[in-house]
Amino acid sequence: MRARDCSRGEARATGLRRAVELGQISVHFQPVVAPGQRTVVQFEAFARWNDHGRVASPREFLPAAEQSGLIPEIGDEVLRRACTEIRPGLAPVPGCSVAVNVSGLQLRQRDFATRVLAIVASAGVEPRQLMLELTESVFFDADSDVLR
Repeated sequence: MRARDCSRGEARATGLRRAVELGQISVHFQPVVAPGQRTVVQFEAFARWNDHGRVASPREFLPAAEQSGLIPEIGDEVLRRACTEIRPGLAPVPGCSVAVNVSGLQLRQRDFATRVLAIVASAGVEPRQLMLELTESVFFDADSDVLR
């Protein structure tokens, strides 16, 4: 990697760390419609970074988040917001569920399940309303204990 690319990556990681501290990671929800119907059955939560007035997609900021160790913090915040959105009385569709992507880095943390359960409990949602989706990185990580 060239020095210029390295410094750009470090600047991105620093900017992302600051964005996490300032709450500039937003969560957007995409409705999932049942096949052959017009009924919304689920929402999928997506993290976005509001980077100086421009919304950056995960493809743009997740590599920096992984390298800087911010994935667990961002992941927890996305889970928190997703669970808050589907809480009874607030859900856009009563009884709907929400899907949240989970990276291999999150899964490898010893307290991951405990943190997820605490977030679900504090939001007051039924655990069945939350679906965790594994990102592709889980399957490409040769050192991962997740697949063993």
